[in-house]
Amino acid sequence: MKPKMYPNYYDVALIPPEDFQDEVIALSRMLYKYGARWKLGKRAYVPHVTLFHVPVRKTDMDEFLHTVSDIASECAEQTLRCTAPILGIADLKSWVSLPLYKNRWLTALHSTVLRRTVRYFDYNHLKIKERVRKTWSLPLRTQQEERQQMIQTYGSPMVGRFWNPHVTLGIFLDVDQAQRAYSHLPKRRSSFRANRIAVYELGENHTCQRKIAEFPFGG
Repeated sequence: MKPKMYPNYYDVALIPPEDFQDEVIALSRMLYKYGARWKLGKRAYVPHVTLFHVPVRKTDMDEFLHTVSDIASECAEQTLRCTAPILGIADLKSWVSLPLYKNRWLTALHSTVLRRTVRYFDYNHLKIKERVRKTWSLPLRTQQEERQQMIQTYGSPMVGRFWNPHVTLGIFLDVDQAQRAYSHLPKRRSSFRANRIAVYELGENHTCQRKIAEFPFGG
């Protein structure tokens, strides 16, 4: 079944090297056997670390991509370290992810992407209006005013100091399935060498589905 796509809604993301992709795709396939909604792959559901979700008008795409290219060209390769996989549960959805340690380099890159690409953010995009109205309409437990300001500026509260870099391995609609799948997953730490930023069109669960462009560091 083809994933639901979000036209003109993009992920500016770190795309790990092939060897690390192979590692996390293998983990994702294990979860899929136990009921995950999808599995990671090389052409769709691509393993990634989100830097910023940004809807962009067609008329702004060339300039937006040029800006992302400039950001990548200013970066040097960096080794990023991951914790062991974790299981998250919220409302009716569960997920397994591979969190990254949030070092200074990664935090600075996230801040740079926000600062230099938010000018292209299409606040009239239907997906953003839907997220603000539905996903974030419930009272937030902590730092409510600050998170609401993040929503108004960036379309999500999960940016800045609330941003938690990670690679999502699988999504579950059944908590019992998620817990069973997670219990079979190897709990080892890993790392990869960050060397490129890509722009992908987003699909369901904010997965990277269609590559728009890819920019090597220092290129």
